[in-house]
Amino acid sequence: MGYWLTDGYGYEAFKAIKEGHFVGLALDEENQSQLTEDRIQT
Repeated sequence: MGYWLTDGYGYEAFKAIKEGHFVGLALDEENQSQLTEDRIQT
């Protein structure tokens, strides 16, 4: 698990946020599937 900044993401609610970071690996297959592979590699 790690942290990923929430900057630049639009969302109404997300339970896995701590101190301005997503906790774990946040993948959005519905809206940003084109970014999934890069996010996994990063």
